[in-house]
Amino acid sequence: MNLLPLKNLLPHSVKMFSLLAVLFLLNGCEKKNVIPEEKFVEIYVDFLMAQDSLGNSPQVSSEILRKLREKHNFTEETYKNTYDDLSDNPENFERFLDKCIAELQKRKEEITGIKPEGSN
Repeated sequence: MNLLPLKNLLPHSVKMFSLLAVLFLLNGCEKKNVIPEEKFVEIYVDFLMAQDSLGNSPQVSSEILRKLREKHNFTEETYKNTYDDLSDNPENFERFLDKCIAELQKRKEEITGIKPEGSN
């Protein structure tokens, strides 16, 4: 029984496995396409305000996001990636929501001219 062909195949298999492992790792390290946080605050606040006015049914939410994608030039995938990245880390998500609240308050002041109690 001649094992020479198997012996020659082994180094080739190890090289292929190594190459596949490197490619897999590089793919896993690839940075997802996300929206910068400050821009995402603006988009998310626009979304919340539109939902408050128009309703939050799945159909309405889908139409709101479609119009926001046109206005702000982002994709559905980018929006999802950004939301997922923020919500995966509770501290980051809390900071993001604090920025959204501040932006909502700012817009309310611009519309009504009324500052919240306790502010200068």
